[in-house]
Amino acid sequence: MKTILPCTLCGLPVKTQADPAKDVFCCNGCKMVHAMLMESRQCKDATDFKDTALYKQCVAAGVIPDTTGQEWSPEAPAVAGKGEPDPATPFDSDTLLTFHFQVKNMWCPACAWVLENALTRSNGVTTASCNFSSDRGTVRYDPIRTSPDKIFTTIEKLGYKPAFLDQRSRTDTREFIRLFATLFLTMNVMMLSWAVYSGFFTDLSARSVQLLAWPAALMASVVVFWGGYPIHRRTLSGIRSGWTGMETLISTGSLSTYGYSLFQLSRGSLHLYFDASSMLILLILTGKMLEQNARNRISQGLGAFFSLVPQKVRICTDPFPNGRYVSIRQLSKGDLFMAEEGEILAADGVVTRGEALIDESSVTGEAKPLRAGLDHKVKSGTRVISGKIQVKAKEVGETSILGRMLKSWRPAFQAKPPGPDGLKPF
Repeated sequence: MKTILPCTLCGLPVKTQADPAKDVFCCNGCKMVHAMLMESRQCKDATDFKDTALYKQCVAAGVIPDTTGQEWSPEAPAVAGKGEPDPATPFDSDTLLTFHFQVKNMWCPACAWVLENALTRSNGVTTASCNFSSDRGTVRYDPIRTSPDKIFTTIEKLGYKPAFLDQRSRTDTREFIRLFATLFLTMNVMMLSWAVYSGFFTDLSARSVQLLAWPAALMASVVVFWGGYPIHRRTLSGIRSGWTGMETLISTGSLSTYGYSLFQLSRGSLHLYFDASSMLILLILTGKMLEQNARNRISQGLGAFFSLVPQKVRICTDPFPNGRYVSIRQLSKGDLFMAEEGEILAADGVVTRGEALIDESSVTGEAKPLRAGLDHKVKSGTRVISGKIQVKAKEVGETSILGRMLKSWRPAFQAKPPGPDGLKPF
């Protein structure tokens, strides 16, 4: 039977079947921080780790929630997750790349602190920053020494699940290579075809026609069958399911033109149309690539828009006046929550304590930062630039400004475009 026990490090209630006499942790972050404290020379036994200077530094930095009930101060340090570059790091700044990613299964600020330390110590990484409230991370790394796959491996070894945000998929890279090769071969097919067509105006020997036509036929074969493979595959799937589309027309046209040209080539005729079959494939691949690029740009914009929605919020209660991180779904009207530097406001509300400089450009478009003080109304989706404020929630979820923006946007994006007759398709 599961019982509720406090986390040995932070005191968060944990449902577990473990022995109450043993250490219980709410997440991997707390477990690793506790292990570091136990291994430090400042800790003499398993009961006095809260008296060590290292533990107090973790509490002051926000890595471990303060459960002592001490007075809240808006000048308190920000949560860990805003690492600064080390000026002594022997890396060439001109070759460094920035990698943004998402991290799942973070349950407290200790998780972000552990991830930052582990990534910073890994080979090839100069700086690492993890934002616990938004489940996002940023790494500056040397592409010669490491790669995003190795960074993900490091994160997975710690027990967390990383995910890409706006990185281009390998499928897009393969399709770009396919398009580039198709373009190169089609250009050569066109040049050879023009030379063959000159036979209609001048006398070309049969051998000259063969020397010009066969290379064009070989290159056209690569374009039609390898370059057009995605089109032919969709055509075959559509025929099997009984639904044909544009791919069926393109596939039929290119294959029939290619087959007719081969037949004429075997007869020694000048009526060869390898250029037409290749150009048809090239135009469709180019159109698909342009469409995919537009979708990628939209996806990147949507990713930045959805990043405004925090996944966690620090709710202030009587036992924890400094706030405890919980899921955003647990925030209700009238709750007090805290926001500090780098965090995004989770709800519309009124400032009840503290002062901060906030950025509302993502919601209102106002580029100039605003000073938010006592009784100042703040909006969800705005970012705290500096300072620390306590807010009383007035509108949460779909009733907040950010929630209404998301609610009004989704139907417009998911709606199907009208058909050729002006009516929406069934």
